[in-house]
Amino acid sequence: IRRATNPLRLRRAHERVARALEARAGDTPARIAVHYDRAGCSDRAHAHAIVAGGRAAALYAHEEATGFLELASRHASTLAESADAEWRLAAVDEAVGRYVDAERRCALILSSYAAGAATLGIAPAARRMRERLRLRLGAPPAEVLAACETLLAEARETGHGGEIVSLLTMLSQVHGRLGGEAAAERFARDAVSAAEASGDDLLLADAIMRLGTSVLAARPADAVPHYRRALDLFTRLDDRRGQVRCHINV
Repeated sequence: IRRATNPLRLRRAHERVARALEARAGDTPARIAVHYDRAGCSDRAHAHAIVAGGRAAALYAHEEATGFLELASRHASTLAESADAEWRLAAVDEAVGRYVDAERRCALILSSYAAGAATLGIAPAARRMRERLRLRLGAPPAEVLAACETLLAEARETGHGGEIVSLLTMLSQVHGRLGGEAAAERFARDAVSAAEASGDDLLLADAIMRLGTSVLAARPADAVPHYRRALDLFTRLDDRRGQVRCHINV
């Protein structure tokens, strides 16, 4: 049928199939996105591809997530939609170790799609991710440390609580890599205090995990209660990955 049909009629057929699948309860956004993509219906293809990519990423199906998010990126019609797709792709790239690709996406978010990133409020997190990736790609830790301190000052100035916690946690990690155990623990404790004030249990659990790791080498017995406290939080949040991290560390 595809070989014999006029291309315009074929696109319309794909659109009719997509709309029929949309009307059916329980059908997958992945199948719907593919038909809307072939139909050339950008707005619907983008919307369903974002959902399909998110579901795949949540199940650690990283290659499938990348495929659908790239489809979403192709059909993005605004700077915000482009920034959103690239941000999700950067997270997947980082998760699987494609650090160069992830860094390139962060640079794109902060340049070509800067206005969209500002609308979504993801620019601070993209700047933080870029520094984290630079560290993993071999940038001098002292340079990354200076950049993170600048970002932390900006976050405090704007009162961005979540970003403050994340940057304090990252500063603890960088100091730990530099061998500054006392500074690593101090920043980790500051991150826990800031997370407690924010009321965000997921941020708090991650900060407590970092605190445990910051004392692990010098005082392993002191680290275990922190990991167990984080485990309680991850359990309440039904975060399986966080629970596994805690069990491994304990």
